[in-house]
Amino acid sequence: MNKDDSYRNLDRVNNWISNCDTKTSFILAFIGVFAGILFTSNLISNIFTKILKALSELKLEYIQGTLSIFSFLSLIFFIFFLSKGTIKLLNALTANINIFEDEDFVTNSNLFFGSISTKNFQDFRQEINQLSEEDLLKDIDSQTYINSIICTIKFKNYNAGIKNIKYSLLFFLILIILEFLNKTITIFI
Repeated sequence: MNKDDSYRNLDRVNNWISNCDTKTSFILAFIGVFAGILFTSNLISNIFTKILKALSELKLEYIQGTLSIFSFLSLIFFIFFLSKGTIKLLNALTANINIFEDEDFVTNSNLFFGSISTKNFQDFRQEINQLSEEDLLKDIDSQTYINSIICTIKFKNYNAGIKNIKYSLLFFLILIILEFLNKTITIFI
């Protein structure tokens, strides 16, 4: 593999990372709007109040009490999975990796902004000018490897976040259906 191939490979991995960050940002924005509307409206507090009232009144019909219990559980699961999914998606936006030392692994990279920023400009420029073709390839390949690990971690968190958000939406749908049934039963009682 030559230098151009190595750069293309690094660019491809960096594009995957960017793709994950973009998708995650859009989903987090949706969650923020959805949760903001949901929690600033009276929907959650009304449901919670009705559930507590139904549970505290012993004279309620059995079906309505049962629906209230399931509504309460659905609300708890909805909030749990929404929180867990949001945390996973936020973790997908961070690049946490423990770089390990290896004899063929470049940890003081002249391509990674974190390593570059620890050097003064003169030292950085001197290192770049003295960098051999072989050392440059080694640095590019090391960055490709590191970024691939970062990308894998990001997508694992992204996928786990999406899975939890799906569960939260399922429990939200169940909650809405149960509340509709509860209102319908109240009309007939």
